[in-house]
Amino acid sequence: MASSKIFTNGRFLSNTHASHQECMITQESNIVYIGPENDAAVQKAKSNGAEILNLGNRVVLPGFIDSHVHLLFFGLSQQKLDLGGCKSLEEIRQRLSAFASCNPDLPHILCRGWLQSATGGIALASMIDDVDPRPIFIDSNDLHSVWCNTAAFKKLPIQEMKAKVPEFITCDKDGNPTGLLAEAAVTAFIWPFLIQSLSMDEKIEAFKRAIKAYSKEGYTRVIDMAMDAIA
Repeated sequence: MASSKIFTNGRFLSNTHASHQECMITQESNIVYIGPENDAAVQKAKSNGAEILNLGNRVVLPGFIDSHVHLLFFGLSQQKLDLGGCKSLEEIRQRLSAFASCNPDLPHILCRGWLQSATGGIALASMIDDVDPRPIFIDSNDLHSVWCNTAAFKKLPIQEMKAKVPEFITCDKDGNPTGLLAEAAVTAFIWPFLIQSLSMDEKIEAFKRAIKAYSKEGYTRVIDMAMDAIA
């Protein structure tokens, strides 16, 4: 029974007890016992040489399963400039400028966490065009829209987007995009463009970052909702 482990001094929930239990035994990858530490099953496991681990009164929960994730995008987001907490356009511009200066080799400046209230609900390319000449893509905090600079628009198939998703492109009176793209304009055009610009090694590293982050938070299984040949 050397492959058995006894977890003591913990707080465990099971579907057969209404209160926390203090001990758990595992055999291989299976939970075979949850209950009081003075039970005969625990004593037997100890006598058979099971490894004993003291949990220090920690709570043990079942592994979390998330049925709707975007692993690749989440992994990529971990390297984006976080604009969360910015309360003004000036603060956003300062963070953008500092990030751009520290990352001169990046082909695009990618950001996340932008709250539209920080810019008064306005997102114009002209507000960030002078910060850096590279394409800038700023994800809104809810991931339903992206604020772009003029360089970013030059990388996108704007005419095709106007034909297919015109309702999700904010334009001026002459029909020129002003800076904000939403919903299908993001998912059907910006996301694929950014993914296709990555090498396979970069994608693999993004997956590794995502898996590490999910594992750290106690997830044991996830279901990706947007995995395809591009990813």
